[in-house]
Amino acid sequence: MISPASPASRKAPKRFPILFLLALALGAGAGASAQTLAHSHWAGDGISADPWWRTAVFYQIDPLTFQDSNGDGFGDLAGVTQRLDYLQSLNVDAILLSPLKITLTAGAAPEPDPLYGAPGDFDDLIQQASRRRIRTIIDLPLTAGRSAAEMTGLARFWFSRGIAGLRLIRDAKAPMTAADVEQTARQLRQVADGFGGQRVILADAELGAASAQLALTPPLALTDHLSGSDLRRALLDSLAPNRTAPVFFTDSPDHPRSPDRYADPAQSTAIARLLATLLLTSRSAANLYYGQEIGLQAASTTKPESLPAAAQASLAAVAPALMPWGGTPGFSTGKPWLPINNTTATVAAEDPDPKSLLGWYRQLSAMHHNNPALSSGASTLLDTGNPDVVGWIRRPASGDPVVIVLNLASHPSQASLTHDLHAGFLRNLIPSTASGSYIQPIQVGSFTLPPYGVYIGEPHLK
Repeated sequence: MISPASPASRKAPKRFPILFLLALALGAGAGASAQTLAHSHWAGDGISADPWWRTAVFYQIDPLTFQDSNGDGFGDLAGVTQRLDYLQSLNVDAILLSPLKITLTAGAAPEPDPLYGAPGDFDDLIQQASRRRIRTIIDLPLTAGRSAAEMTGLARFWFSRGIAGLRLIRDAKAPMTAADVEQTARQLRQVADGFGGQRVILADAELGAASAQLALTPPLALTDHLSGSDLRRALLDSLAPNRTAPVFFTDSPDHPRSPDRYADPAQSTAIARLLATLLLTSRSAANLYYGQEIGLQAASTTKPESLPAAAQASLAAVAPALMPWGGTPGFSTGKPWLPINNTTATVAAEDPDPKSLLGWYRQLSAMHHNNPALSSGASTLLDTGNPDVVGWIRRPASGDPVVIVLNLASHPSQASLTHDLHAGFLRNLIPSTASGSYIQPIQVGSFTLPPYGVYIGEPHLK
């Protein structure tokens, strides 16, 4: 076992002359899409009162496993660009490109590794995404030994290039101390605030970077069973005042995908619909991991051994998987660098079916943005009278409230909302079952949800 290296023995990070980074930042701004970050009537245009990121839907993509555009078997940035219309159909606000290996060479501009595609593909992706009102975010490792001027110089370079936000991540080889993390986050936040378009600093919650605007909150991705008490605790924590705004996620590269964790084939669709409902109706921002909208599972395979360094970063994921597009050309016209899981659903199969899991994500994401209660309403937990049933109500400043109720048990569960709501009925806003049928108006005083059932409705006097 190799013990952690002392600060003195760690390999020093590559240095970049500050004036050089500033020159790059100024030069990048001339041809970048920074100006397109603020369209008229687009959150973040300076007119909208609420920042776009507070309740945003992020979509995390590993470019090497998403779409291959040139037939070499590896996904690339041009492939992500080809699939932007699909991402737009999911109503995502921003894509998080992670992992994305950046080549840092003294005397040259930071660039994505050549495995991700040709020079210019990165800028083209930013511009094409912005035209669809989709922002682009990348990771920024917090590396011990790198000066504040170097870190802020890198941030200015990326922001000038058109990046909408930076996610701060721990550098596993040379991690910063907690004090340095907070100091750096504060300085990067000041840089972000100096750019237009409401640039954002995200951070993994474990970093404890209080100055970041958003914290990716992992509790929902750490469990292999659904628990009413755990969910209530996570929701209550997200509503706590004076804290970094949370980003909920259930799937990530650091954990097995949710269909693999819960491993209940008979209820996999119902569980996936429940998780989607949780992510897209709570008051928090949401981060979707590519493929979870079709229930993507990891392919059972031996990982290749001889691969480029950028591909090794993708293999570090707990469950690397290629996006199963189906149809023609699918993921690649060549031989994919990883096997495609043929047991999971494909986008081509689910795309035309509004009753599919993909259709459910699209409906919820549209409501998340367009329903005043779900887009900006205050959130209050409800007493359901049943530990397996979790409910909350979203109340907008004006308009009708929305009530969300989830049954986290594998059996039917009875609940009542009379402790918090007046007697009456709830009326479905969208189909609540996997078959696409509406549950009839239910009495607030007593109702039963099916196993892993969800209900999204509004108070109604019958």
